[in-house]
Amino acid sequence: MFGEANRPGADYTIVLVSPTGADVTSSIGIRIAVAAATEPAPDRFLVAGADFSPRTPVPRDLIEAARTPAVRAGRVTSIRTGAFILGAAGLLDGKRATTH
Repeated sequence: MFGEANRPGADYTIVLVSPTGADVTSSIGIRIAVAAATEPAPDRFLVAGADFSPRTPVPRDLIEAARTPAVRAGRVTSIRTGAFILGAAGLLDGKRATTH
């Protein structure tokens, strides 16, 4: 979707990060190369969902990895269970939020 937005003139640069900088494996086994979460402050920060149930505690490494770039970002969004990561990090405190 960001690639499509760039066609008419948007200027999104995508950087994939993980809590440790190590590559991650998707829930269906696809290996994804990522960078360490030490990039400059993002203008927009998107937290993707993780493979956990909303009824289980969010892993501490995800909370910490999301907190710093989210606080520094101009705009923060999430997809699916990413909202629970933001909530566990205290980033939704006092804000209206929704997920499906």
